[in-house]
Amino acid sequence: MTGGVHSEREFMPDRRKKKLDITRIFWPTHCTEGDGGLLVGWNRHSFTACVATVVKGVHLRLLERALQILSDSPQYSHLFHGCGAPGLLGEFRTQRSAVRSDEPSQAVEQIRQTANFWLTLDRQQDVPRLCDIHCCGFRYSVYSLTAQFILYKQPRNSRYYSMNAWTLEAESPKDPTPSQLEDALLQINGSALVEKVLAEAVLRIRAAESPCCRSPVPTPADSTAGLVRSVSAGQSEPPGATGGRSGWGWVAGGEEEARSPSNAWVS
Repeated sequence: MTGGVHSEREFMPDRRKKKLDITRIFWPTHCTEGDGGLLVGWNRHSFTACVATVVKGVHLRLLERALQILSDSPQYSHLFHGCGAPGLLGEFRTQRSAVRSDEPSQAVEQIRQTANFWLTLDRQQDVPRLCDIHCCGFRYSVYSLTAQFILYKQPRNSRYYSMNAWTLEAESPKDPTPSQLEDALLQINGSALVEKVLAEAVLRIRAAESPCCRSPVPTPADSTAGLVRSVSAGQSEPPGATGGRSGWGWVAGGEEEARSPSNAWVS
């Protein structure tokens, strides 16, 4: 009888399919609570995503316009230096709301099928869980992916994350190309700023579209001039804010503040 030696393992049926892809998701801990919403952040490395915030109570098209302002306005170039302008990453679903009860499902489905990267997450036992990923129309299910969630506490009050200890000693120049972890830390450090300026952009668009507001629709440059000065000066919240750090309710809440031109923060 000829033939090589075969191990018993070779003849055993493989009942478990090997997961070939790993996705890493950096997740802000304060976004796990409350209702679901649309995910905003960065996707710079294949299946690696950094979520900056969960936008609640804002329609998809309105959020896309606000993100376009952040991306196109030259006033933001120094605010997002290194990490780049954020984009739409997907949706975070909860039992009470997937995105918004009156959100056009066709619009969400269309962008899910055409986006380069679209996350669908839900919540299980107070932690985020991956449902699937759509990439250029192809769906990756949880059975073909291994998801790694890296939870982070959003840095505030001039704090930031770094791989190197702060020092006054002179150091030799480093490789200008950051590693994936360094890139993620830059994005995490900018996540609080994203919440602040994105909320202001949404507030401005709503105020401009209100029938009570006689001001013309602001251009990206006009819409952000006053905001950039306030952010640079260290203002903690945009004018008209009536809520806390983790709630987008103050963006949608208070219709009188949103509609009144005097509270639209027009520079």
